[in-house]
Amino acid sequence: MLGKKIDWKQTGMLAAVLTASVYAISYLASLLGQQVTELFVSVPLTSVVTGTVGQKLMAFLGGFVSIPEFMGMAAITIFISSFIAILAGEFMIDRLKLPTFKRFLGLNGRIARLASVILYGAIPVYAVLIGITNPGLMAIVGVLIHTILVSALAVWIASLLKLKI
Repeated sequence: MLGKKIDWKQTGMLAAVLTASVYAISYLASLLGQQVTELFVSVPLTSVVTGTVGQKLMAFLGGFVSIPEFMGMAAITIFISSFIAILAGEFMIDRLKLPTFKRFLGLNGRIARLASVILYGAIPVYAVLIGITNPGLMAIVGVLIHTILVSALAVWIASLLKLKI
């Protein structure tokens, strides 16, 4: 989002890069013997960018149009979830004037801003889909670790591809 106007192309590109970053971090975690879990479980490395929202949307659309199952469906659901989380996070930051991480733990401003967008974007979506829950301390630590890693990797991938995020 640029100011008050939604830039759909930029949001879509960011969602694609974010989806690739989520898959890369999950793969790296599996090499280290860790498992990345969905939000609101008490295991470290907890991802707020999951296919939950995308699955709900695809199930809703599947009631009207036949959507065949194919191998890339998981990536599509994570892309949809990323896209919606980015829109919600940008809306909350731009319109509600919520604070963002600035130079959080020595990170550059783009990584900190993207981490803020991801975290704020997950709050309303999961509040609607799952309800308000009290995550444990380890879940919060896991969310922060995973979100910072995904944000850093997404910013790095975007800089390699010369994308503006």
